[in-house]
Amino acid sequence: SLVLEDKRSVWMAQREGRTKDGDDRTQQGVLKMVGMAKGSDSLLEFFGKLKIVPVAISYEFDPTDILKMPELMARRLDQTYVKSSNEDFNSIIKGAMGQKGRIHIQAGNVIEPAELQMLEQEVSSVNAQLKALASLIDQRIYDNYKLWPSNYIAYDLLQEEPAFEDRYTSKEKRQFERRVLKRVNIQNTLELNSYLLMYANPVINHHKLYENQG
Repeated sequence: SLVLEDKRSVWMAQREGRTKDGDDRTQQGVLKMVGMAKGSDSLLEFFGKLKIVPVAISYEFDPTDILKMPELMARRLDQTYVKSSNEDFNSIIKGAMGQKGRIHIQAGNVIEPAELQMLEQEVSSVNAQLKALASLIDQRIYDNYKLWPSNYIAYDLLQEEPAFEDRYTSKEKRQFERRVLKRVNIQNTLELNSYLLMYANPVINHHKLYENQG
C-alpha cells in the first residue's frame, strides 16, 4: 500500500544478507514474497504497477573483504561455516566506518509495464516469470554498475593476462597488489582466487551481459 496507495518509494535489497563474493543476484524468493500482494492482478502486471527502479551501488574497495574470507573459503572447500556471535555486528560496523575509496550510485530506468507484458507472453509459469524478472533486474544493475580500476586489476590478476590494462595505471595496480598481500596468503591459490573474485565478479557479470546481447 505504501507504493500503490501512498505513492511512496520503498528501498528493497535484491536478496537477504550481504553479497560475499561480488556476484550479485536478485533472489526469486524476495520477488515471490512481494508478489503475494498482487491481488487479482497477474504477477507481472502487479510488478509493472510497482515501477521497479534497479539501483547499482559500487565501492572502489570493500572494507569488509578480509572479514568475508573465512566464509568464502569454507564454501569453496564445501565445508560448513559457523559464524561467531559478533561476526555480523563487526562486519556492519567495518562496512559503515571503513574506507571504501570512491563510491558510485546510479538509478536505472523504471522497468516499464510493456516490458513485463512481453515477458508474460514469453513465459507462463509463476516460477519462470519470477526468474525472468530477476534476470531483467540483474541485467539493469550490471549495465549501470560502475567498474573501478580495482575490479579490472583483480580480473587481470585472476586471468593472468592484461586484458583491461587500459582501465588502470601501474600505480593503481601496485596499490591493489599491496592490498592483496596484506590480506591473503598469495601462495594459497584457492585463497588468492577467492579474494580476487570478490573484485573481479562485477567485471565478469558486466561483460557476460554484453556477450549475451551481442
